[in-house]
Amino acid sequence: MFDYERYFNQYRDDNKLDLMLSFNMPAGYENANGTFDVESKTVFINANYLKEAPDYEKAFYLFHELRHSSQYLCPDLFSSVINRSLSW
Repeated sequence: MFDYERYFNQYRDDNKLDLMLSFNMPAGYENANGTFDVESKTVFINANYLKEAPDYEKAFYLFHELRHSSQYLCPDLFSSVINRSLSW
């Protein structure tokens, strides 16, 4: 069983990010694998939707959303091209 919380906490702590993790997808995202909400500083992972996925796929979606959190919360770590893309 993939331990989302363990990897989330490690990434959050290693990168000194003020983040929360939720498995309750926001309205409109019920069929998404995950999303990041900058206003609530929350990474949402649809663990129920991904329950049959292999662990590497679960890890992919978790770290994909964690990267988005870093892009929004620590824009100085990314190039101007990446920062410009945040508005897309």
